[in-house]
Amino acid sequence: MLRFLNVFKSVADWVPWFAAASWLITSVSLQGHICHIPIPGDLIDPTSRAVLPPHYDFDLTPEAEIYRVFWANDKIADHIIVGKLAPDIANSLPPKHGSPYDMPI
Repeated sequence: MLRFLNVFKSVADWVPWFAAASWLITSVSLQGHICHIPIPGDLIDPTSRAVLPPHYDFDLTPEAEIYRVFWANDKIADHIIVGKLAPDIANSLPPKHGSPYDMPI
């Protein structure tokens, strides 16, 4: 999946890396997993609509699959974003901890 995405090593790599990462995320319909949540009053961009995790009532099993699929898709989007970062750039990101990344799939 990431073979078309060059390693992001420096400022010079930003434009081609961003274009390729954006294309890849859009082509697998995961753009909502990387969009910011709009501030009230922002103009609405239909191509940039953030998705949020579904409500999950642990007593209802049909929702469990929807919840699992959401976090599986979120992990794919995360992999696309961080999968081709040079080590020094990847190390500058905050550590992943907390429930979204620790959720069992």
